[in-house]
Amino acid sequence: MKNCCTIIFSIILYSQIFVITLSAQDNSPGNIASNTTNKINLSEKQEKIYLNLAESLYNDGEYVRALSIYLDFLDLYPDSTYTVRAMETLADLYEKQQRFSEALSVYESLYQRTGPSSNKGIYYYYNQARILNAMGYVEKASQIYQDIIKINPDSPYAKKSQINNKLNDIFK
Repeated sequence: MKNCCTIIFSIILYSQIFVITLSAQDNSPGNIASNTTNKINLSEKQEKIYLNLAESLYNDGEYVRALSIYLDFLDLYPDSTYTVRAMETLADLYEKQQRFSEALSVYESLYQRTGPSSNKGIYYYYNQARILNAMGYVEKASQIYQDIIKINPDSPYAKKSQINNKLNDIFK
Protein backbone atom coordinates (compact mmCIF):
# COMPACT_ATOMS: atom_id res chain seq x y z
CA MET A 1 0.00 0.00 0.00
CA LYS A 2 2.83 2.37 0.90
CA ASN A 3 4.50 1.84 -2.49
CA CYS A 4 1.20 2.47 -4.29
CA CYS A 5 0.69 5.76 -2.42
CA THR A 6 4.22 6.85 -3.30
CA ILE A 7 3.63 6.11 -6.98
CA ILE A 8 0.35 8.02 -7.00
CA PHE A 9 1.98 10.95 -5.18
CA SER A 10 4.85 10.91 -7.70
CA ILE A 11 2.44 11.00 -10.64
CA ILE A 12 0.53 13.91 -9.13
CA LEU A 13 3.71 15.86 -8.46
CA TYR A 14 5.13 15.27 -11.93
CA SER A 15 1.83 16.30 -13.50
CA GLN A 16 1.93 19.50 -11.40
CA ILE A 17 5.39 20.27 -12.75
CA PHE A 18 4.10 19.75 -16.28
CA VAL A 19 1.05 22.01 -15.78
CA ILE A 20 3.15 24.71 -14.11
CA THR A 21 5.65 24.59 -16.97
CA LEU A 22 2.92 24.95 -19.58
CA SER A 23 1.28 27.84 -17.76
CA ALA A 24 4.57 29.73 -17.65
CA GLN A 25 5.10 29.43 -21.41
CA ASP A 26 2.46 31.98 -22.47
CA ASN A 27 4.49 34.32 -24.68
CA SER A 28 1.68 36.52 -25.97
CA PRO A 29 2.64 40.23 -26.22
CA GLY A 30 0.53 41.19 -23.19
CA ASN A 31 2.22 38.59 -21.00
CA ILE A 32 5.89 39.25 -21.77
CA ALA A 33 6.32 41.55 -18.76
CA SER A 34 4.70 39.04 -16.42
CA ASN A 35 6.74 36.12 -17.78
CA THR A 36 9.73 37.03 -15.61
CA THR A 37 7.55 36.83 -12.52
CA ASN A 38 5.96 33.61 -13.79
CA LYS A 39 9.36 32.01 -14.34
CA ILE A 40 10.47 32.94 -10.82
CA ASN A 41 7.25 31.56 -9.34
CA LEU A 42 7.54 28.51 -11.62
CA SER A 43 11.03 27.78 -10.35
CA GLU A 44 9.98 28.13 -6.71
CA LYS A 45 6.98 25.86 -7.24
CA GLN A 46 9.05 23.26 -9.07
CA GLU A 47 11.67 23.32 -6.32
CA LYS A 48 9.02 22.68 -3.68
CA ILE A 49 7.44 19.91 -5.75
CA TYR A 50 10.79 18.16 -6.24
CA LEU A 51 11.65 18.52 -2.59
CA ASN A 52 8.23 17.28 -1.46
CA LEU A 53 8.56 14.24 -3.71
CA ALA A 54 12.04 13.46 -2.41
CA GLU A 55 10.95 13.89 1.21
CA SER A 56 7.90 11.70 0.66
CA LEU A 57 10.03 8.92 -0.80
CA TYR A 58 12.52 9.29 2.06
CA ASN A 59 9.78 9.12 4.68
CA ASP A 60 8.37 5.99 3.01
CA GLY A 61 11.77 4.32 3.21
CA GLU A 62 12.24 4.44 -0.56
CA TYR A 63 15.85 5.51 -0.09
CA VAL A 64 17.19 4.65 -3.55
CA ARG A 65 14.41 6.56 -5.30
CA ALA A 66 14.63 9.45 -2.84
CA LEU A 67 18.37 9.67 -3.44
CA SER A 68 17.80 9.92 -7.17
CA ILE A 69 15.27 12.75 -6.74
CA TYR A 70 17.54 14.63 -4.33
CA LEU A 71 20.41 14.38 -6.82
CA ASP A 72 18.14 15.64 -9.61
CA PHE A 73 17.00 18.48 -7.37
CA LEU A 74 20.58 19.54 -6.64
CA ASP A 75 21.48 19.39 -10.33
CA LEU A 76 18.47 21.49 -11.32
CA TYR A 77 18.50 23.94 -8.40
CA PRO A 78 22.06 24.26 -7.05
CA ASP A 79 21.36 27.75 -5.66
CA SER A 80 17.95 27.05 -4.18
CA THR A 81 16.99 28.16 -0.71
CA TYR A 82 16.41 24.43 -0.11
CA THR A 83 19.86 23.29 -1.26
CA VAL A 84 21.32 22.88 2.23
CA ARG A 85 18.26 20.95 3.40
CA ALA A 86 18.52 18.66 0.38
CA MET A 87 22.24 18.16 0.91
CA GLU A 88 21.73 17.26 4.59
CA THR A 89 19.23 14.58 3.67
CA LEU A 90 21.42 13.39 0.81
CA ALA A 91 24.30 12.86 3.25
CA ASP A 92 21.96 10.95 5.55
CA LEU A 93 20.76 8.78 2.66
CA TYR A 94 24.32 7.97 1.63
CA GLU A 95 25.12 7.04 5.20
CA LYS A 96 22.03 4.81 5.49
CA GLN A 97 23.26 2.98 2.40
CA GLN A 98 26.78 2.77 3.86
CA ARG A 99 28.12 4.90 1.03
CA PHE A 100 30.44 6.66 3.42
CA SER A 101 32.71 8.33 0.86
CA GLU A 102 29.73 10.09 -0.72
CA ALA A 103 28.30 11.09 2.67
CA LEU A 104 31.69 12.46 3.68
CA SER A 105 31.90 14.49 0.48
CA VAL A 106 28.48 16.05 1.07
CA TYR A 107 29.33 16.94 4.67
CA GLU A 108 32.61 18.49 3.48
CA SER A 109 30.66 20.63 1.00
CA LEU A 110 28.18 21.68 3.68
CA TYR A 111 31.03 22.58 6.02
CA GLN A 112 32.67 24.68 3.31
CA ARG A 113 29.38 26.57 2.86
CA THR A 114 29.03 27.40 6.54
CA GLY A 115 32.51 27.28 8.03
CA PRO A 116 33.40 26.69 11.67
CA SER A 117 31.75 29.79 13.13
CA SER A 118 28.22 28.38 13.31
CA ASN A 119 26.74 25.43 15.18
CA LYS A 120 25.68 23.98 11.80
CA GLY A 121 29.28 24.20 10.61
CA ILE A 122 30.52 22.38 13.68
CA TYR A 123 27.77 19.80 13.17
CA TYR A 124 28.91 19.15 9.60
CA TYR A 125 32.54 18.96 10.70
CA TYR A 126 31.63 16.55 13.50
CA ASN A 127 29.80 14.33 11.01
CA GLN A 128 32.90 14.26 8.83
CA ALA A 129 34.88 12.94 11.79
CA ARG A 130 32.19 10.45 12.71
CA ILE A 131 32.11 9.06 9.16
CA LEU A 132 35.90 8.96 8.91
CA ASN A 133 35.87 6.97 12.14
CA ALA A 134 33.35 4.53 10.65
CA MET A 135 35.57 4.17 7.58
CA GLY A 136 38.55 3.29 9.79
CA TYR A 137 40.41 6.59 9.41
CA VAL A 138 40.79 7.02 13.15
CA GLU A 139 43.75 9.43 13.02
CA LYS A 140 41.95 11.80 10.62
CA ALA A 141 38.80 11.59 12.71
CA SER A 142 40.75 12.29 15.91
CA GLN A 143 42.33 15.37 14.33
CA ILE A 144 38.90 16.76 13.42
CA TYR A 145 37.61 15.98 16.91
CA GLN A 146 40.54 17.94 18.36
CA ASP A 147 39.85 20.83 15.96
CA ILE A 148 36.23 20.95 17.08
CA ILE A 149 37.28 21.08 20.72
CA LYS A 150 39.62 24.01 19.94
CA ILE A 151 37.16 25.88 17.70
CA ASN A 152 34.15 25.74 19.99
CA PRO A 153 34.87 24.06 23.35
CA ASP A 154 31.39 24.86 24.67
CA SER A 155 29.44 23.20 21.87
CA PRO A 156 27.73 19.86 22.40
CA TYR A 157 29.87 18.54 19.54
CA ALA A 158 33.04 19.39 21.46
CA LYS A 159 31.82 17.22 24.32
CA LYS A 160 30.97 14.39 21.91
CA SER A 161 34.37 14.87 20.27
CA GLN A 162 36.13 14.46 23.62
CA ILE A 163 34.26 11.22 24.23
CA ASN A 164 34.99 9.91 20.73
CA ASN A 165 38.68 10.80 21.05
CA LYS A 166 38.87 8.86 24.33
CA LEU A 167 37.18 5.88 22.67
CA ASN A 168 39.61 6.09 19.76
CA ASP A 169 42.52 6.09 22.20
CA ILE A 170 41.17 3.00 23.96
CA PHE A 171 40.69 1.06 20.71
CA LYS A 172 44.01 1.98 19.08
